[in-house]
Amino acid sequence: LKLHKILGGSEGTLVIVTKLTFRIVRKPPAESLLVAYFNDKTNSAKAAQIAMRYNPAGIEIMDKSLLDLASSYKKELADKIPQGMDNVLLIEFDGETQDEVKKYAIDTMRIIEADFLSQNISIAVNKEEKEQFTDVRKAAVPILYLLKGKKKILALVEDAAVPTDKLVEYFAGLYEIFDRLGVAFVSYGHIAKGLLHNRPLLDMKDPHDIELLKKIADDVYDLVASLGGTISGEHGDGRLRSCYIPRQYKSIYDIFLRIKSIFDPKNMFNPGIKTLNDPYQMTKHLRYGADYRAVDPDKKILLWNEGFIDEAEKCHGCSKCTTVTSATRMCPMYKALRDEATAPKAKANILRGLLSGAIYFETLYAKAFQEVMNYCINCGSCSIECPSKVNIPKLALEAKSRYTQKFGVPLDAKLVTNFEMVGRRFRKFAPLMSFFMMPEFMRKLIKPITGLAPEREFIQFSTRSLYEIVNRTEGTGQKVVMYFAGCYASYVRPEIGESTIDVLLDLGLKVVTPKQHCCGIPHLSKGMAGKTRKQITENIKAWGKIVDEVDYIVTSCSSCALALQKEWGYYLSGEMIEKIAKKTIISTQLVLPLLKDANLIHADIKLAYHQPCHMRLLSDPQSSIKALRMLPDVKVDVLPSSCCGMAGSWGLAAKNYELSIKIGTPMVESLVNNNAQIGVTECPTCMMQMEHLGDKPVLNPIEVIDRCLKSF
Repeated sequence: LKLHKILGGSEGTLVIVTKLTFRIVRKPPAESLLVAYFNDKTNSAKAAQIAMRYNPAGIEIMDKSLLDLASSYKKELADKIPQGMDNVLLIEFDGETQDEVKKYAIDTMRIIEADFLSQNISIAVNKEEKEQFTDVRKAAVPILYLLKGKKKILALVEDAAVPTDKLVEYFAGLYEIFDRLGVAFVSYGHIAKGLLHNRPLLDMKDPHDIELLKKIADDVYDLVASLGGTISGEHGDGRLRSCYIPRQYKSIYDIFLRIKSIFDPKNMFNPGIKTLNDPYQMTKHLRYGADYRAVDPDKKILLWNEGFIDEAEKCHGCSKCTTVTSATRMCPMYKALRDEATAPKAKANILRGLLSGAIYFETLYAKAFQEVMNYCINCGSCSIECPSKVNIPKLALEAKSRYTQKFGVPLDAKLVTNFEMVGRRFRKFAPLMSFFMMPEFMRKLIKPITGLAPEREFIQFSTRSLYEIVNRTEGTGQKVVMYFAGCYASYVRPEIGESTIDVLLDLGLKVVTPKQHCCGIPHLSKGMAGKTRKQITENIKAWGKIVDEVDYIVTSCSSCALALQKEWGYYLSGEMIEKIAKKTIISTQLVLPLLKDANLIHADIKLAYHQPCHMRLLSDPQSSIKALRMLPDVKVDVLPSSCCGMAGSWGLAAKNYELSIKIGTPMVESLVNNNAQIGVTECPTCMMQMEHLGDKPVLNPIEVIDRCLKSF
């Protein structure tokens, strides 16, 4: 064997790889998709063998349990999935021409139908048709991690593969094993390679289910061996399967051991993989185990209707939150620092340790513990991209709030959370403040007191607030909306508020702009739970009956929208909180359906749009993109998905400045390199970062829409 082949299969047990060179295979331009539903696994196995004659690019199978889950969790998929089917095959062909790949699909379909294997079969050739079916596959597997109850899916025997001519026997054997042991399971995978991901549902706190781990693994791998298969077809042997390797590679296993001793005589590289022959390995080092007990802490600061323990335990350790590619935004902190302590899963792990008693509870107040929690900047990306949808930001807010309750908050945190108060009381002195604070040396001089980064431009307040410019009630439309401006549009850039109200009026709405206070996001992010509740209560008191009288509460700020829609419910409950959450909407989502009948002016402008992290958490994250693209002659480039690095007021602090810049640079570089004339985003602090590092003016999307209702 060539050395690179030995290293390629060693799973880090022999060397540390510092550099890889990949050979890229060209993907054929044309593709088609054959979708076939079956009443049993035997017929789907036979159909897969038929499809193999035409050299398909891939064949995916999903069993009944996965189809049922996809239908129940995503209503839009229910109409796409026929009822009562046992499984579905997604057979993909690719080639040089559309006619070629369509012929492969038609020929395969005709043979399957002629052999009476499936009578529910169709061909998807164009992009829209294919996406309709591949949506089912994409949605199904992540849903597995959302299953409620004590039993969770386990990646125990999920990678075995058998020769494709043994698939029928493999299916039959799997069902016999799981039925005999009384274990529910789901099955999906790459059937064209004879590879299935079989995942049992087990409770890893139940001694009975823990005992089943070895029984299931032994029986499944006995079956695989009897069919001439392999215990690892895709993901590697790993720890769980190490004890089966001697059986898999009887004639050369001794060579494995000898090579290991030569390359790694001190057994330093991944000692638990490949060469560890422990038949009970799969029952050890469990996340929970039979002795695991969790105690719910008393007097929680946030409201936990979903259960504090349940939320912390939802993390199953898949490590998707340590993704560093541009494929997901995920955790910007981990991407920048590549430190395990910064990863979202670190928060769940350490909290689970506290709840179970593995870590002394007073550790919550230790500096090292709080550093882990403070690595969460409340961007929320992990909570939407996590397969289990663990609300890591909320868990971190609870921990921060407990710490702040005991020790208070530093001066710099108090300064940035009093933004509204400064704007309300001192805006008339804005020219004087700007005169003294514009020079950087002045900001450096007071840095020891304020803790703010002197490199940041001084935030200049408008001498006139939005409430001095607009009337409390404007317009006569039948639909009535309440405008929640937020601090930035109220006191720094009131023109954003003016544009929002102008657009709403132009589109026939009546707008009420009542007295209002900060949404509370700056306070909650610093663990200031009491101050957050005060902000919420003062807003509700100021609005009175207005909430009942309006159709929507509209805001032009994505972070304010998130606060009202979701995060207020972390701190207060009741009918008013629910009503506000239900009625709150981001401005572009509200105006989107109204723009098609609006009198829009051709703008001939190119925009570079950055989607804020909090925008991604709203009900229609794409509303601004869709609205801007409805404007005549307006071209919109969506900047690569990455965090701006400001994270609200976090990026204003001197201690965070360098890291803030490191996180935000990739996005801002794409803004600078883009030939758009204007940057666009909904978040005020994203605006600050884009203007601080970039070279273009930055507008709120509603300002662009306003100008297209008038004229650029």
